[in-house]
Amino acid sequence: MGRLPGYEMEDLKESDHKQKVLLCQEVLDVLDIVEPGITLGRGLMMFELHSSSVMVSNMEFVKKQNPGQLLCRLLEADKFLREAEKILKMEPRNSPYGHLSATVQSNMAELSAYIESS
Repeated sequence: MGRLPGYEMEDLKESDHKQKVLLCQEVLDVLDIVEPGITLGRGLMMFELHSSSVMVSNMEFVKKQNPGQLLCRLLEADKFLREAEKILKMEPRNSPYGHLSATVQSNMAELSAYIESS
C-alpha cells in the first residue's frame, strides 16, 4: 500500500494509513520472533511505518489542530526513520534496496525540518 501507481501514499485514505501502521507493527512483531536483530525486512518495515505514521499525523492535525499531538507523533515517526536508516545504510548500493539509503537520508532531513517548524 502506497508504492504502486494509483495507490501512492498521497492517494491513500487515513483509514488505509492507519491499517498500514497496524500491519507494519504486526510484521515487526513477527520479525522479532522469526528474524530478530538488524535485518533488511526490519529496515523496510520501519521505513514504511514512518511514512504512514507521518501521513496519519498530518491528517489528524488537519482535523484536530493539536500541535502537541502532531509533534509527539512526528517524533515517533522520526524514531522509526532513524532505526530504518541504521539498518538500510548497510545495504549495498547496487542491491535492489540500495537506493533507499539516499531516500531515507532525504526523508530524515525533511522530517527534521518539519519537526523544528512544528
